[in-house]
Amino acid sequence: MGLLLAAGSCATGPSSVLPERSPGARLPVLLVADGTALDARTVDDVATALSAAIGRPVVVAREPALDEAAERARLAERYGKLPQRGWEEERCALGRAAAHALRYDADAYYRLHLDRRDSTRDATAEERAAVSGARRAAAAALRGLKIGADKPVQTAELSGELSLLSFGLSPATKTVPVRASVQAVDALGRLRVDTAGEVARAAERLPRPAFPHWGQLARRQLAAGCRLTALAVYDGRLRGRPDSRGIADQALGRQPKRKSPPPVVAATPPSPAEPSDLPAPGPSCRVLCEIHMVELCNNDRDLWARHQALWQSTPCGQRRSEPFLRDCYQRQWLTGTFDEACMAPCEQAADGRARLLHMLQGSGCTRLGTL
Repeated sequence: MGLLLAAGSCATGPSSVLPERSPGARLPVLLVADGTALDARTVDDVATALSAAIGRPVVVAREPALDEAAERARLAERYGKLPQRGWEEERCALGRAAAHALRYDADAYYRLHLDRRDSTRDATAEERAAVSGARRAAAAALRGLKIGADKPVQTAELSGELSLLSFGLSPATKTVPVRASVQAVDALGRLRVDTAGEVARAAERLPRPAFPHWGQLARRQLAAGCRLTALAVYDGRLRGRPDSRGIADQALGRQPKRKSPPPVVAATPPSPAEPSDLPAPGPSCRVLCEIHMVELCNNDRDLWARHQALWQSTPCGQRRSEPFLRDCYQRQWLTGTFDEACMAPCEQAADGRARLLHMLQGSGCTRLGTL
């Protein structure tokens, strides 16, 4: 089982309310790290190496994710009654990550999962000849005392991935693999792997964290139905900005305060000759896109094969419980696929919704036309 790491250089209470800062400021990033390759000392080394690689301070999370109950209690103390939903759904994953980062006063979010696998085997004649007799004797003595590896050749393999979630104008998640392998004959002790160096090299393959646009992120979360995560972002970075008060009003479902009542304008009934102004019958773009995201994952046979699972047919739009599919569902929102590749074309193109509906029906979702 992976080890979730705790480190000392972390904020201990709610982050203070700060205005958005200049792009040149050295803002911290949050690192959430777990896996069998990591202990407290190693993750401190990883944080130091990551900081040097990206040129930003790094703080290490004490927990894998914010606890919803604790976050609700904190926000309720300030805002009163909160929305019932808008936190744990897959589409709210980016907002949850942002809220987690903001609790540590950080402006970007790195997640590292890294496992280590050790194995041993007997040495070949050539491998034994390459090691001095004194070292072979010392290693054999240690094995006789049941200290160290049970066979001469030791191999240590690192396997995992490093992800960056940034909160710029186009929020996105980028992920790169972290891989390394070290082998030694008659090593005196456990093999050392430069874990921090491998993570730093992986970070070099990622883009630098984008300058955050918290207002844009909060409004995107509201549009996705993630009212609680939007409120958490507002509380962390936008509460002191008068132009962002409407975000809190929407998140809390309250009417914004107005200095004077709006003018009353007589409603003009739509012309029968303009049917395009009428709402389209059937499921909305949001419903269709949520179904489409699930179908993309459920029908990705390469994804099933990579996880050594036999593909199974699934009813249209039904989420499955396999961990790799749940992760795939979540990534559709984290990477912006849901908003940019589905919602925007569906809502903005004249025939966008009809084309999406036709595509889903063609892939087997035949009942959608009757909803």
